[in-house]
Amino acid sequence: MNYLNCGQCSLWDRMGGLIMGKECIQRLAKTSLELLDVLEKMEWSIPAGSDGARTQCPKCFSFKYSGHRPDCTLDNLLKNMSK
Repeated sequence: MNYLNCGQCSLWDRMGGLIMGKECIQRLAKTSLELLDVLEKMEWSIPAGSDGARTQCPKCFSFKYSGHRPDCTLDNLLKNMSK
């Protein structure tokens, strides 16, 4: 059973579902947006080449100009979070 216990709200209705307060939803949304921002900054964060002008993904190590490998979990995560 999944259980959210942030110390602010941990209420369950009679059917066993989680009731989240407005503050929890706002905090979750804010945290998700901050996480998305961090992941976007990480996406092409590895400098490559002698001059460091090219960048690579830290997960699949593909160069930015060629794009991510199809199985890159960072790329897939960013695509899912941006929907």
